[in-house]
Amino acid sequence: MVGSAVGGIRDQIAGGTGVLLPDARDLGSFGVAVRALLDQPAVADRMGTAAHDFIRENYLGDIHLLRYARMFGTMLGAPPA
Repeated sequence: MVGSAVGGIRDQIAGGTGVLLPDARDLGSFGVAVRALLDQPAVADRMGTAAHDFIRENYLGDIHLLRYARMFGTMLGAPPA
């Protein structure tokens, strides 16, 4: 994963799971990052596995839904479950 460090992307690309670029308009840096991953397939595979695991643990299914429910409950003043 190669992405720009903007918005929610920063939360979804954890250390070791991808490459975050500080400037979304810097296409040269994007190309360099992609080329580096293509030139190092073992590194890309490790990062891909780490990204897959990170997303499954933090953003899919019931986990993500329960986090939203807790957040909305907190916003509405409900005691934490």
